[in-house]
Amino acid sequence: MKNLFSCLISSFIAFAGFSPINAQSFLKKYNPYEIGPTGRNIEDLAGFAKPNQMFSVVPNRPIVATDSSGNKQYYSPSGNLSLSISKEGKATFTLNSVTATLDADGKLEKLERQLKGTNIVEIQNEHGNILGYKELGLGGKPIREYDKDNNLSTTYEYDKYGKNMVFSTNEMSKRKTVFNDKGQMLYDLDFEGNPVKKYEYDENGKLAKTTDENGIATIFDGHQNMLYTELNGQVVSKFTYGYDSHGNYVLKSSMDMETEDITYYDKGNQTYTINKNGEKITDYCWNGTTLVFSFSLMTQETTWYDVDGKTLYVTVDTPEGAKITTKYLYYKGQQVGMWDAVNLALTILNNERYEMSLNFAPVNKIVDNDKKITEVDTGTVGNPEYIEVDSEGHPVNTWVGSEDGKIKVEYKCYKEPSAEDVKEWVEAGILDKKNFFGPL
Repeated sequence: MKNLFSCLISSFIAFAGFSPINAQSFLKKYNPYEIGPTGRNIEDLAGFAKPNQMFSVVPNRPIVATDSSGNKQYYSPSGNLSLSISKEGKATFTLNSVTATLDADGKLEKLERQLKGTNIVEIQNEHGNILGYKELGLGGKPIREYDKDNNLSTTYEYDKYGKNMVFSTNEMSKRKTVFNDKGQMLYDLDFEGNPVKKYEYDENGKLAKTTDENGIATIFDGHQNMLYTELNGQVVSKFTYGYDSHGNYVLKSSMDMETEDITYYDKGNQTYTINKNGEKITDYCWNGTTLVFSFSLMTQETTWYDVDGKTLYVTVDTPEGAKITTKYLYYKGQQVGMWDAVNLALTILNNERYEMSLNFAPVNKIVDNDKKITEVDTGTVGNPEYIEVDSEGHPVNTWVGSEDGKIKVEYKCYKEPSAEDVKEWVEAGILDKKNFFGPL
């Protein structure tokens, strides 16, 4: 604990520009856990209180405690949370308006700093990249979260007293999580109000099981570590844990039971994946806490990520250089589609849920309403695309080459769709297949 506390202070020294002398004098002058003239140090208190107990001082304020997730928490006599240590060894330390998160080795992972004169908290990674923002309400509780580009990503609703959270909403998917009066998640609803996930707890109030809309159940142990997932009684994946060099109980690997692929982890981050023959099939490249890219040795494709974890695009190396094969389309932070640049196919999402696909690839036959098949010389029209509609002008998903006169294909000059295009089509009613127009 002493070494960890030193690492925490050292990080704030570097961040705030304190000199070593000032930092040492600060530690000597003030100990937030001091009680009376002599006081107790942190090691003494940690040894005194068992993990599931508290040690309190007048006026009944906790000094050290363990929460329901197994995180050990230390408080000042004024009741403010000063230090939290997760069961994986990560530490969160607060000083004035700045909160730092360190890994088990004492390396800085994240900084949260309240912007002066506002109720906005800026969140940065260890490299100084902005990951997002939090807006605080009464009592310092978060009421809204924003992504790095200031797009609203999450909202929180509390009861009339502002004490208990009632529900939270992912503003990108419009998915809502409902809580009970104990602060436990009960179930999730999609943007149409359909239940898509439920949460179950054991007799001690700890999360024991979740079940999604596909019937896949995730089982947790008494320390809220994922043990395995199952579908219809068959195990789909399982997770293995062990102790790291600091004695923390951490995730070591996960296994896909169908393919028998195993992914290994270090400090919670994927490092590589092997197949059932022990051959490496995927590599993961991290820059600290930021996943930069993953590389598939099977397809020779590289998937690239943004600093906040969003998938950007997929590339493959060619003699002419890297070529984009897939683009992920975002509109104001919300993923609205995926563009397959190889097959010229567009996947359209509605509130980040799959809705439909459009194929823009050239074909050499047109079936019109007169049941006549017309050959088309695609070589003379460059790189065409087609929009598929039925006899009433409604779009269809795939060209099936039917001769029943119900499919009509219209050629136009090919243009790669943008996120703005997809958003415009969705708002124009393409998902209802009622108000389709030739957008390109």
